[in-house]
Amino acid sequence: MSVDTLNEQLHDLYQSHWSKLANELPTGEGLSNPLFIKIPQAYDMADCKLLIVGQQTNGWGVGSKDVGFGANLGDDPAADLMCLYERFALGRNYTKSPFWVASHKLYEALNPKGEPEGFAWSNLVKIDQKLFRPEFEYENIVSKCELLQAECKLLKPDVVVFFTGPDYDPRLLMTFPGLQMSPVIERALFVLEHEALPVRSYRTYHPNYLRRSKQWEMLDRIIALASP
Repeated sequence: MSVDTLNEQLHDLYQSHWSKLANELPTGEGLSNPLFIKIPQAYDMADCKLLIVGQQTNGWGVGSKDVGFGANLGDDPAADLMCLYERFALGRNYTKSPFWVASHKLYEALNPKGEPEGFAWSNLVKIDQKLFRPEFEYENIVSKCELLQAECKLLKPDVVVFFTGPDYDPRLLMTFPGLQMSPVIERALFVLEHEALPVRSYRTYHPNYLRRSKQWEMLDRIIALASP
């Protein structure tokens, strides 16, 4: 499947859920817009297709303004939000962010000859609230749309790395019912087994915590596990 076709299918997926989100999520509560991904062309050329899954966004709006959920996005909100993702360019301008340093490190290690920015990024929780994890009620509304599960099915990644940490394990288990988590390093690194995920799927701490706790070498453990 071409990247263009894949992005068309992602667009249709997001647009089909937009009315539900618009009807059930409140405005004026500091909610961000949902993270709708758009796959870069280089993803199709990667020898090892990598999907990075974070916790939630840290403010996510439209263009250069964080207008938040409820703003007028025009006739095609899904397309506008996918274009925002494309312009963000996998954190190209966030060169000091541990999350983006770690994500690019994993991609480059698994694709030493690959084109730059050839991986995909999504989040376990598709919205934030005032830059942080949203209230459970709002998180649940979005999670019931099962967007991440659909993204995994469409993208068919070879490797998935969840930078979500133990606090998000209950949501991870709700997102993938029946998920088996086998510890490699207690609390810090797990191999994940689920029919919706590739064999090479892992959960570790968020890179901010990896850096603060001086566990950055966890990335090397993941690279060793994920390398063919």
